[in-house]
Amino acid sequence: MKKSIYIIILCLPLILLTLIAGCEKEVSTFNSKNFMDELTKLNINYSVDKNTSKDMLSVAPIIININKDRFFIFEYKNSKAMEKDASTIDSGGCTVGNHKVSWVSYPHFYKKGNLIIQYVGDNKNIISTLEQILGKQFAGYNQWYKKLPSIKLKLPVD
Repeated sequence: MKKSIYIIILCLPLILLTLIAGCEKEVSTFNSKNFMDELTKLNINYSVDKNTSKDMLSVAPIIININKDRFFIFEYKNSKAMEKDASTIDSGGCTVGNHKVSWVSYPHFYKKGNLIIQYVGDNKNIISTLEQILGKQFAGYNQWYKKLPSIKLKLPVD
């Protein structure tokens, strides 16, 4: 009898660990398919260019075209790899990795799940759509001023 109690006590932690491991929920992540599904739900017509090569970030982008605008989806194997690349983008979006960039318009960088999305432009509808799907940009135009303290100036009165 004592022997069976000892065996149960020794085996109980293994049984509990097996049950807990089997009940773990797989964490889903936001990927390029989810992003394109969101565009479709919003009735946005787009085309996809997949034949691109790596440039400033560690993965090659997927290019999404909406009318004359385009943005780039950088998809990573996991969020850790995405965050590593995201950390190389300065808050103004003018340094990406080891590259100083002079954009043709205003840069905007968003991230969600395993994705970094880059949009260079000023189309308010595109920016609004990206914010609706991805949240606020983490780098790019209009980010730098948010970190400055508010200053009240006293101007001389004539």
